[in-house]
Amino acid sequence: MGRENSKRKTTPSEMAEKLAKYLGVTEEYFSRRFTKQKREWIYSRLKFINQRQENRK
Repeated sequence: MGRENSKRKTTPSEMAEKLAKYLGVTEEYFSRRFTKQKREWIYSRLKFINQRQENRK
């Protein structure tokens, strides 16, 4: 199931939701706190870190 989902591009709002959850803050705070560009950068870093952890297993 997770396979098909990885093909679909994550929308900015989903991205903000995931990041907010990951950082333990509300989505509203998160959107105000970071610019779109910064959110995308953080998201790509988290994705990269997650991939490295997956590869290590």
